[in-house]
Amino acid sequence: DLKLWRKWLVGSVIFGIGVVLLLLPWVVRNYFLTGQIVFEQSTQTTWAIQRYSQNPNEAPAYLPGESETEYQVRLKQMTFDFMLKNPTYVAGFLAAHFLNNTYSTLLVLPVRGQILDVNDALQITRKFWSGLGEGLTAKQGMLLGINLLLVGLGIAVSWKRWKCIGLVPLAANAAYSLSNAVARNSGWRYMLPLDWVGYFYYMIGLLEAFLWILIFLGFPT
Repeated sequence: DLKLWRKWLVGSVIFGIGVVLLLLPWVVRNYFLTGQIVFEQSTQTTWAIQRYSQNPNEAPAYLPGESETEYQVRLKQMTFDFMLKNPTYVAGFLAAHFLNNTYSTLLVLPVRGQILDVNDALQITRKFWSGLGEGLTAKQGMLLGINLLLVGLGIAVSWKRWKCIGLVPLAANAAYSLSNAVARNSGWRYMLPLDWVGYFYYMIGLLEAFLWILIFLGFPT
């Protein structure tokens, strides 16, 4: 209704003012140093732009007499031209990185049939993804399937009980994975900020399955 929309509008305006106040000192400082309104360090901009090329690990060289501003403008134009000329290639690496981040998030869930080192319960002694990049065994594939069922159950229960609010973590994870895909990053440390989403829905699904078992066995719930 109108009151709800008004609350959303007021909240959005307050959030926007907060973002401006947060970034303003940074932008003003950059302006005094460079004489231009600069939001990000030029090397970071170059790194991001060069990702949209056939050779993402090598930045184009400066042209003779080219200023830094002209260089940045040229790189941005090269990026747009590359996207228009290679839509299939761009869509391919976007989908690949998005799916890789999603798959890597699922691998934080248990897919091992035995405990390799009890010291892992006290401190990190090995990377949890060690060996998983070489492919899953039949047992690990089965465990991954069970994990998917529990995560799916957790998502369904969240939707049934909390509607859109219950899907906020899922939407946040998808948006974060997509933002990484746009930068041609995925997996490993890039999934850590939101890998808890997998645990979250997994535990909801696990608890719901446990509740079903109690009901089946005749225990009061």
